[in-house]
Amino acid sequence: SSDLEHNFAGARRNFERAIQLDPNYVAAQLNLGVLCMQTRDVPCARAAFQQFLKKAPPTQYKDMISKVNYALRTVLAPGE
Repeated sequence: SSDLEHNFAGARRNFERAIQLDPNYVAAQLNLGVLCMQTRDVPCARAAFQQFLKKAPPTQYKDMISKVNYALRTVLAPGE
């Protein structure tokens, strides 16, 4: 599992760097959110998905936008 964790950490750094270089790189925001969900980093996933929703072109990402909204309402909803 340490190899997998190492890969996740490397991928996360790559996505975060891509977003720093281009804050409008919505695919990287989306991938970062998915990666953070897989590693159960809820604050990271929520922040990445919120940025994705702000910037994603609705026609291009229609299906993903509804999935991301669903995730934010369910598994990523802030606890009471």
